[in-house]
Amino acid sequence: MKSKLFLGVLVIGIMLGLTSCPETSVPRDFGAKPLKLKNDDWSGVWSNAGDRDDFRFEIKNAAEGQMMLMSPNPEKKTEEAMEILAHEIGVKAGEGLIFLTVFEKPGDMRGTLHLMSVPNEGIFHIWSIQNEVIEAAIKTGELKGELKSVKEKGDDKSHNHGLLAATAANYAKLTDPKFWEWTKPETFVRQGKSK
Repeated sequence: MKSKLFLGVLVIGIMLGLTSCPETSVPRDFGAKPLKLKNDDWSGVWSNAGDRDDFRFEIKNAAEGQMMLMSPNPEKKTEEAMEILAHEIGVKAGEGLIFLTVFEKPGDMRGTLHLMSVPNEGIFHIWSIQNEVIEAAIKTGELKGELKSVKEKGDDKSHNHGLLAATAANYAKLTDPKFWEWTKPETFVRQGKSK
């Protein structure tokens, strides 16, 4: 949103605006099961490769895959926080990948879904979802979910927002690269570990 990190970590849609339109969102329990977080995998200062907009993860509940993404706001001289939930995909085709759901505000019931490689040797990649492809798949029944017509302030016409259902069938289908900006991953590199 305000920081480049948010744009970078969300072209990851963590990471271009959480509310890029048309938006696809998921419920808090989206994914086979929570990823058990290990501090060694997530600690430290991270930045988008080739950029110096740093952020860090703060584990809130390791067993539930819950973290906060802490990003400095130089203008306010504070840190901004977004809640993140990491879930396993639960199918062999998704090995080494996880679902990462980003919530604009802690406790929100719906968040923006991303596909992420598990951090390995201080590097991870995130792919943004292709909203139009998801919308088409919901319309044809390929993916389970619902579409809601939304007209936001300043828009000339309405557009659809999709809510994907938290089902095992959706998880398996979402391993297909067609649903993601597969050729445009955001790459993040750890700058150093927190003490």
